[in-house]
Amino acid sequence: MGSTMGSVNTIEEFFRDYGIQGNLEQMKSMLFFRVMGHSVAANVAQALGVTGRVFAPTSACSTSCQAIGLAYEAVAFGRQDAVLCGGADEYHPLVTGTFDLMLAASAGYNATPEKTPRPFDTARDGIVCSEGAGVLLLESFDSAKARGAKILAEIAGFSSTSDPSSIANPDPNPLYRCMHEALESANVAPQAVSYVNAHATGTVQGDMAESKAIAMLVGENTPVSSLKGHMGHTMAASGALESVACVHMLQKQVLLPTLNLENPDPQCNGILLLQKVEPRPVSVIVKNNFALGGINCSLVIRGYDD
Repeated sequence: MGSTMGSVNTIEEFFRDYGIQGNLEQMKSMLFFRVMGHSVAANVAQALGVTGRVFAPTSACSTSCQAIGLAYEAVAFGRQDAVLCGGADEYHPLVTGTFDLMLAASAGYNATPEKTPRPFDTARDGIVCSEGAGVLLLESFDSAKARGAKILAEIAGFSSTSDPSSIANPDPNPLYRCMHEALESANVAPQAVSYVNAHATGTVQGDMAESKAIAMLVGENTPVSSLKGHMGHTMAASGALESVACVHMLQKQVLLPTLNLENPDPQCNGILLLQKVEPRPVSVIVKNNFALGGINCSLVIRGYDD
């Protein structure tokens, strides 16, 4: 499990006091445990008495998607029977301020905040930062059956790749390669994909690049949506929370649309963008998370039937 950078609230409190006092006398002894890069993973392990592997990926928006992928590999390779995986981030104004400095935060809907973010929409103007935590339990088939667990879905494939062309501006080709490699690892053809859960945060460049990559992968007949309009961008938690929603869609055989998508941007064409709730047969989902720094991550989530 991971977070983007530990507790931003704690970091801000520390530097505010340090800037006034000029010394460490007011620093609380437990401060470091709240700002460590692996605070989330360590806290869960300590609270639940976890004795197996503890990994703490820190890759911003791709964090919990990578965590699920690492858990999948650990179970698939027989290193662990079961793994708790996910991520968490807390909201702080500095987070929004950082994206604002990069001209990536939504600023045009301050009087009507319910209308933003607007992934894929012509009037989209950036990210809306939020907070949350998401956790999934991955385990081997034998482990799940032995304890009588209800199996909700299967992680069938995973890929995480790097885009070294830019630290901030995504390129469609590496995004396509990441999704394609995830499908290859699952031995699933692109034509068999029922739905793509896009990372799409509502930025102009990011949504365009991902749209082109998805079009290259599955064409214009496979439904695509982003859940950022429903919950904002929960950063390190987004991959896990959105994966939970994907499992729910598999269970209910219904697809959720992109909230606030009213006028699809022509520069995001070539894919089938969902604008309303649609009951559909859903068996295979490609789930994307792409982070600043060129960190790409894709999962293949498959429905389970006894």
